[in-house]
Amino acid sequence: MKKIFFVFGFLLFVNITSIFAQGEYDLRLLPGSLDCIKKTVTVCIEIKSNAAVFKLDGGNIQILYATNQLTNPRFKSRDNFSGGNYNKMDSLITLNTSGTAGLLGINITSAVNGADGTVVGPDFMKVACIEFDVPSANTTNCYNLSLSKSAPATVITKVGSVNSPTATQGTFTNIANQCPVSPVVSMTKGTGVDPSLIFTLTTGTVPATVTLTDGTTINMTQSPTNFPVSPTVQVTYQIQSVTSPCGAGSAATGSSPVTVTPGTTPPSSSCASVKCAIVTAVKVTLP
Repeated sequence: MKKIFFVFGFLLFVNITSIFAQGEYDLRLLPGSLDCIKKTVTVCIEIKSNAAVFKLDGGNIQILYATNQLTNPRFKSRDNFSGGNYNKMDSLITLNTSGTAGLLGINITSAVNGADGTVVGPDFMKVACIEFDVPSANTTNCYNLSLSKSAPATVITKVGSVNSPTATQGTFTNIANQCPVSPVVSMTKGTGVDPSLIFTLTTGTVPATVTLTDGTTINMTQSPTNFPVSPTVQVTYQIQSVTSPCGAGSAATGSSPVTVTPGTTPPSSSCASVKCAIVTAVKVTLP
């Protein structure tokens, strides 16, 4: 009986140790949109429980960024922990710690002490989304963001019967060297009656400019883009370069040249071809 108790106690100890080792919650930063024309970036912060679910009482999420990559952070959205049982997230705390090192603090506060909180479950849920400006000096539009575990520490507290105990930290997922996706464009022959080329983005976003080997340029404002052509002789078209406000792109891998043969032009006539009929003159000899 003592051996059974010992084994049970050992397993319980291992289980508790494992829970504390992995922490009670995970946080992650998710890259959102990156607009190279407006020079803006959107990033979302999400949280989930790592062991048992808990009700979130409050917290202070600390995010580190480089001010030569991103500036002027502001709320794009406030999700799940603003309003209702919580005070509105109405401000962001920003600070330049030294040089280009920036610090962003997101505060979550309970509207009433001891009030019921939102349950943090095993699936990631949004805390907030933040929009940044990209300074003009950042010509690559690349950036890094990291959640700070200590100095300064990110703190999440749970709703408790007496106090609001601090939840133990788990895994923090950061954003490293996030850069815009360069446009990759494929070209195919149109299937309509009139000859055309179809340009389709396989990655990246519009606008994009495609230049062909003959010097023709196509400004893509949507994908796919139908570009009519009217060669007088057989022509083979091939993508030479792809550019966009987010940088240089490329032709899709395996994108083959497209050959277009000019269509047959009916002889000129005084009436539309669909309304004309062929008339054959017949010589008739009368007796």
